Amino acid sequence: MPQQKNLMSSYLDICLKLFRLEVPQMIGSAATDASGALQVKPPINAWVGSFAPVEHPLRSLKEYAFFLLSRRREAALKGVVDEDKTQVCATLDELQAMLLPHIDGLNDPALLRCILRHDDMNPGNLLIDTSGAILGVLDWEFHSIVPAVIAVSVPPWLPKGLPLGAAKSSDLAKSPETTQSPDTKDNSDAKDQPQAMWLFSGEESQELSNHFEELARQRDMDFYNILKRGEFIRSALAWVDHQPRFDPGLYKLRAWMTSVAAGP
Repeated sequence: MPQQKNLMSSYLDICLKLFRLEVPQMIGSAATDASGALQVKPPINAWVGSFAPVEHPLRSLKEYAFFLLSRRREAALKGVVDEDKTQVCATLDELQAMLLPHIDGLNDPALLRCILRHDDMNPGNLLIDTSGAILGVLDWEFHSIVPAVIAVSVPPWLPKGLPLGAAKSSDLAKSPETTQSPDTKDNSDAKDQPQAMWLFSGEESQELSNHFEELARQRDMDFYNILKRGEFIRSALAWVDHQPRFDPGLYKLRAWMTSVAAGP
């Protein structure tokens, strides 16, 4: 698969440029003032909609995690029937309890250094030539300046780019985009039932994820170490930062938490 591997190499080139770019050390979205100087504004997200955004840039990963959890709680409670609200709150409380010790344990400044991240790096926003080289990246409207531990990732259209637990083809159902809620599990015609878009088979995706990681190890050990050390935190936050319609009752999140607790 020479074209696909060339795509991984080209994608890594972009990731490393963003990784090495100096940006203000606050969490939010980039903007410029009247003089053209770079500033950090409150985070912009494609699915915020009617939910009140944060009013200022954030200064720590823990503060950002609390912001995402609070916004996800608000979204979930608006989208479920009353009898499910207790379950929704309990699930998010448990996720927070799982997540915070990992965040508190980050003592390497390299993991917490803020870098620029494209927040919608799906195949539809990449211009790719016939060799697999990326010629351009579109739709920078949605982007973030966030800590490297959650920004550094394999391509998001590969299983390892989805939350932890979707790394093997047999485990694709553990990702937010593919895990089914009880109310849609047996209903193939259900509206809004998410459908993942895969460019490759599960086996090819696993091979390409491994290839990407090996390229990263060869080209930049700092990037590689963050890629590996951030897997759980990146996965946990991905569950609260994807569109609420994919998991209104948090059944998929609960299934993922159970799979993580059970181990490989």
